[in-house]
Amino acid sequence: MTAHHSISKNHYLSCISEAELCSNTLKRIEEYGFDFFFFRMIPRLGNITTNSKVITNYPNDYVDRYEKGHLSQKTLC
Repeated sequence: MTAHHSISKNHYLSCISEAELCSNTLKRIEEYGFDFFFFRMIPRLGNITTNSKVITNYPNDYVDRYEKGHLSQKTLC
C-alpha cells in the first residue's frame, strides 16, 4: 500500500459523520477527475441481506432509476 493510500484510508477512518464522509469522498474523487460517487453498503448475516445504506452525491432521479432498475443486482460480465 502506498503512502497516498495509507493516508487516505486513515483519513476516512477519522470521519465522525456521514456528511463529513461525503465531503471528504467528494474532494478525493474530484482529484481523480470524477464528479460523482455512489456507495452501497449491504450488511449480510450469512445468506440473509438486511437493509442497505446508500451514500451518494448523484441526483435523486438517478438514484431512483438505479433502485427501480435493480441495477445493483446486475453484473457486467
